[in-house]
Amino acid sequence: MAIIRGRQMDLDMPTLAKQFKTSKPVIWATLKTPHRSKATGRPSTTSPGVDRIIFRIRKKNPRQTSTDINSELKDLFGV
Repeated sequence: MAIIRGRQMDLDMPTLAKQFKTSKPVIWATLKTPHRSKATGRPSTTSPGVDRIIFRIRKKNPRQTSTDINSELKDLFGV
């Protein structure tokens, strides 16, 4: 973020590289990288606690189907 701001303030590549103690190719790659949001995709519908329960059930019986796991969650935990 600071590299991008420095470039917007018309600082040249060697000045930015010296300021951030890195090479010019690193500065160039940082400026060319598209800005991506960290949270992409569909939001999770389960909590981390439910995820742990699902992994535990799955570890006990790896051949169990998702439908069976879902029904077991409903029966045992009311989830």
